[in-house]
Amino acid sequence: MNKIVMMICFVASVYSKDCNPCVCNDWANTLSCYGPEVNVFPNVTGKGISHIDIINTSLTELPDIKEYPHLFTMDIRDNKHIDCYDVIKLKEAATNVIITTDCDDNKDRWCHMSKDCIDLCIKILSNANI
Repeated sequence: MNKIVMMICFVASVYSKDCNPCVCNDWANTLSCYGPEVNVFPNVTGKGISHIDIINTSLTELPDIKEYPHLFTMDIRDNKHIDCYDVIKLKEAATNVIITTDCDDNKDRWCHMSKDCIDLCIKILSNANI
């Protein structure tokens, strides 16, 4: 059994290449960005990527998914520096992409960095009758 797992890992590594600081897998058409050391999204557009992982990174912005015409799914979770408002906005706008995220239930990460959200809060507070 261990030999089979090792063989699968070896085959996957042969078809994978470095898309510093992320990993591209040409065989599976995936781009995986994992870990806090990832603070820049790689420039790998036009590569037929159908799935992107952005998990536990130090990224502050999401990639422009218009650059990925073959994109079918995305997994965006545990990114402390990406505002959930932006993730939900992307999820609502990208009707042809299935986006899995922890932002649906993570209300404490809303309104931390979004200019639109800050402007809305200022507007609400300025119209309040205190």
